[in-house]
Amino acid sequence: MIKTRKIIEFLLYIFTISSLLIPAGPVNKIVFIGIITLYGIQFMKNRKSKLPTLAPILIMAIYIYGYLKSFTSNSDGDLAFQFMVFAGMLFLIYPILDNNINVDNLIKRAGLVLTFSTFLLYVLLVYEINFIGSGTILKV
Repeated sequence: MIKTRKIIEFLLYIFTISSLLIPAGPVNKIVFIGIITLYGIQFMKNRKSKLPTLAPILIMAIYIYGYLKSFTSNSDGDLAFQFMVFAGMLFLIYPILDNNINVDNLIKRAGLVLTFSTFLLYVLLVYEINFIGSGTILKV
């Protein structure tokens, strides 16, 4: 049986890569919901777990207040919602700390994927490689 810690670590890896490569895409949002859901289940099963800090909750409360305030003032509600969702990523500190996930290693691996993807995009643009060509796989 795969441990919940390994699943959360893998999902954090996917979340980091998808946030770097396609930040506005739906993949990182779906993975974020999966991480928080798995951690919620893990938190309920292990009653010995405790929240190491209340800072994300307090910061999120401030952004929720700002979001609700944007309805009564003449401000951009979409921007307030985006700030509130962005502050929601602070809740990732709980599964990271509770599962002792090495974030440095995670970021290094995601950086390698970003470097490779950037290099691949550079090669595709500079050499104008056409993958869907006249019957050939690569047309240079």
